[in-house]
Amino acid sequence: MTKHTPGPWKANWNKHYFQIDSERDGQIGDACASQFITGNTDKGKANAKLMAAAPELLEALEEIEERANEKMGDWAWVEFDFLPENMESLYEIRQAARATIAKAKGES
Repeated sequence: MTKHTPGPWKANWNKHYFQIDSERDGQIGDACASQFITGNTDKGKANAKLMAAAPELLEALEEIEERANEKMGDWAWVEFDFLPENMESLYEIRQAARATIAKAKGES
């Protein structure tokens, strides 16, 4: 079971700053720090939208890790032309997903 507030989350402008709301619990956070620096409302909005996407991003990474685990077998070290240079195999994709999941869950 996850320790974070379940999604979905949404970024909302409350006339003072962007807040992050969950459907279940209402306001769970905000993205106001950059709001008080002149001209940074776009940055605050972008930060809030990224925060609001966090539960779905975590879920997507967990799905990527799960599918990579299922496919590892003989394909673990197969190189793919379309991947960035630092991720040349399914193994490396899985490791990157694992590291990010652990960071999101406070395990690293």
